[in-house]
Amino acid sequence: AEYGNNNALPSYTKLLWHGSGDLSPSVIYSDVHYGWKINYASDKNLWGRGLYFGEDASYCHKYTYRTSSGSRQVFLAEVITGDDIISLEDATIKEPWEKEEGKVRYDSVCGVRHETSWIWVVYASGRAYPVYLVEYNEVE
Repeated sequence: AEYGNNNALPSYTKLLWHGSGDLSPSVIYSDVHYGWKINYASDKNLWGRGLYFGEDASYCHKYTYRTSSGSRQVFLAEVITGDDIISLEDATIKEPWEKEEGKVRYDSVCGVRHETSWIWVVYASGRAYPVYLVEYNEVE
C-alpha cells in the first residue's frame, strides 16, 4: 500500500491487466457475483495457485485469449490487493503469509518479473472485478 505526500489513506485496489489464456473471457465476465474463480487457476504458477494480475499490459500480452478471428482479448480489472507483501517466486504459496501479530494475513502477494513487470496474486475468488475487456489486433 502506498501513501501520498498528504497523508492520505493507502490505496487497497489497483487497476491491473489479466490475460485469461485459453479460458474464454465470457466465463469470467458472465459471473456477476465472483468474476474470477480460484478453481480456474493453474497449479503451475510462479507464486502458487492464485489469480494473477499485471501492472504492465505488454507483459500480459502473452497470456491473452485469442478469438476465432485471431484478435486478442485482455481484461483491465479492479483488483482488491489490500495490504500486500512482496515475495520472491515460490510455487508452494497457498495463501499470503500471516502478519507479525499472527492474527491476520496479508491480502495479496506481489513480485516482479523481468526486473520491470509487477505482478499481484490473490488467492480467493471475488477479489477482482472485470472493468473492461480490451480486444485488439496485432499490427505487423
